[in-house]
Amino acid sequence: MRRAGPILAWLFLFLGLAVPSATAGDCDHCDCIHLPCPAECKPCCGLSRGLIMSKKGNTFVLKSDGNLAEFKITHDTNIPEGDIAEGHHATVYFRKSGADNLAQRVVVPDAAAK
Repeated sequence: MRRAGPILAWLFLFLGLAVPSATAGDCDHCDCIHLPCPAECKPCCGLSRGLIMSKKGNTFVLKSDGNLAEFKITHDTNIPEGDIAEGHHATVYFRKSGADNLAQRVVVPDAAAK
């Protein structure tokens, strides 16, 4: 019985490290633009609408329902209309990757109308 404690501790440590890395890798194949998402991608995908509060480099902050969220723009980000700029409303389709929200598609109708 003495060996059960260290074995259980090792098992919990291993599972605690393996599960988040497996989940993060599973999101890499998800297409979060074409809704509805497949069931296995639901934890990975998100949609947010709000006001662009700031933009710096390849990141921007969106205020939605009183909450602020930061999104990263990648070379794969699709921006079909408008320009990401402070003060414009936007709809962001994003995929979670670790602690980051990767913008997959950003629609900024305000900027296109101006």
